[in-house]
Amino acid sequence: MRLRHVAWLGFHTLPYAYRLAGRPAPDLFCELTAPDGTTWRFGDPGAESVITGPAGAFCRVGAQRLTPADSGLTTRGPHAETALHALRNYAAT
Repeated sequence: MRLRHVAWLGFHTLPYAYRLAGRPAPDLFCELTAPDGTTWRFGDPGAESVITGPAGAFCRVGAQRLTPADSGLTTRGPHAETALHALRNYAAT
């Protein structure tokens, strides 16, 4: 699977991750830098919570291969940091 698809999957499964945690999913915007230098954007650009940084790091956080603190991703707004901790690229059991 291509990295963009993994990033898309991680972003679009955040509502599911929040439901598992018993919390409502916040509005969120992600602006991720692809390996080729292009920018991938997911969500509403007007959202007050924003995650930016390398797409590979975002995907590794979602795969539980990298902690949010070690990812180099930047968060802004009241829910972005929490979203990184809820991020999963797979269904939890």
